[in-house]
Amino acid sequence: MDEGLLYTPSSGTSFITRERKKMRHFMNLQQKVVVIITDILLIAEICISMYLSSQQTPENLTPTFIKSFALMCVPTLVIAKMAIKRLRSPEPSTSTVGMDSSSLE
Repeated sequence: MDEGLLYTPSSGTSFITRERKKMRHFMNLQQKVVVIITDILLIAEICISMYLSSQQTPENLTPTFIKSFALMCVPTLVIAKMAIKRLRSPEPSTSTVGMDSSSLE
């Protein structure tokens, strides 16, 4: 096992903390708003599905809930994923990474 993955009190940092520092892509504000709106929509979809299924007989409760929730949930998640990808911050071009301004002239 790689000792770099283990937490040792003497190292002062854990594997998770080191990995977070290495992460390049953080969500920007617009992406965070999409996630919050998606969460709210999913909670509302659960409530609507529960309401619709409560109007049915007990034998049809589960199938009605699953059908109505799946029909609402899948498009919501697909649209949210597309929106998060579209709102991604532009990445720096690889040709200029690591170069100083004097070498670009």
